[in-house]
Amino acid sequence: MKKKTKKKNYLKSYISTLHLWLGLSSGLIVFIISITGCIYAFQKEIQDATQSFRYVKEIREKTIPLDELKVIAENQFENRKAFRIFQRKAEHTVTFLFYDDQGYHWVYIDPYTGEVVESRDMTTDFFTIVLYLHTDLLILGGVGKNITAAATFIFVIMMISGLILWWPKNKAARKQRLSFKWKPTTKWRRKNYDLHNILGFYMLWISIFIAITGLVWGYEWMEKGTYWLASGGETIQESTLTSIVSEPVSEYPLEEVTQKTMAEFPNAGLTITFLPDEETSVYWVMSTTDIDQYYKSNSVFYDQYSLQELTPNTIPERRFSQASFADKVHRINYDLHTGSIFGLTGKYIAFFASLISASLPITGFLVWRGRKKKQKKK
Repeated sequence: MKKKTKKKNYLKSYISTLHLWLGLSSGLIVFIISITGCIYAFQKEIQDATQSFRYVKEIREKTIPLDELKVIAENQFENRKAFRIFQRKAEHTVTFLFYDDQGYHWVYIDPYTGEVVESRDMTTDFFTIVLYLHTDLLILGGVGKNITAAATFIFVIMMISGLILWWPKNKAARKQRLSFKWKPTTKWRRKNYDLHNILGFYMLWISIFIAITGLVWGYEWMEKGTYWLASGGETIQESTLTSIVSEPVSEYPLEEVTQKTMAEFPNAGLTITFLPDEETSVYWVMSTTDIDQYYKSNSVFYDQYSLQELTPNTIPERRFSQASFADKVHRINYDLHTGSIFGLTGKYIAFFASLISASLPITGFLVWRGRKKKQKKK
């Protein structure tokens, strides 16, 4: 019995050391990733509530064709082409995204009057900065993305090692570790220790999914591996769709392809049109019922000249009804990561999980510093 106890103690000691040094090495990055994720959780709700230019002044019977609105948007700049178009419900302005060497801009246009309501340089936008801090620490060239991915991977290991260290020896100890037993005389160090252990335990079951879905974007092998497991050995393949260069069949091709897609999916809360950037590129129109959910989105592709629908040879880029189990797993990643798969409730859960995750490097550091001071006194 003594030998088994010693082995367990040695194992926990090794895990404790691993947990400590991984935490000290990645704590600052984990804090930044977590707190920015927490801030970004309700960016849509905050922007809709504070930015009046997202709404039209008056809903009218007819809208101006999207092709004409595109020309108006592009006239705001010199030698720039719109990259994507975002259309929400009737009360919203149409948004044109410009993303190229000249910068990152949004142009908001009233679809009923053609008035440019707002033109914004998004490189200085608060939530854009928060998002890029979250994904790559504002470090370009892929270096920042590699750092955040590595820190997230370490965080997953820390959550597992933290659970092993937390696991109680008996039922009595378990009760103590599941709730706060503070008294007026309880010292702040004990409170800090409980905040780290108890909140960390409850957070783990949510945050580990948030972290793993983040790793799917961080590492290509993780994305491919997830798809391979879900499909039973298949690999993700890129769709290769091209337009056949010919005379355009419509004066308003953009309006026609979006209206076709909207007619098929009348309950769409958001329609995104990816514009062709080359002579043989295609129109990609994506429709989803909820602006925060992409899991059940439907994608339709059109030849930019004939406007005939094109069929991709692979998924996930097509209608939801045609998606296999593996494709649905691939699609659901964003919605799981943000919590939006469960609606507003899920976003609240993700918000609090991220907030607690941000607190763990701080409370963990204070636990370590307190023990170090105690050792010095001895």
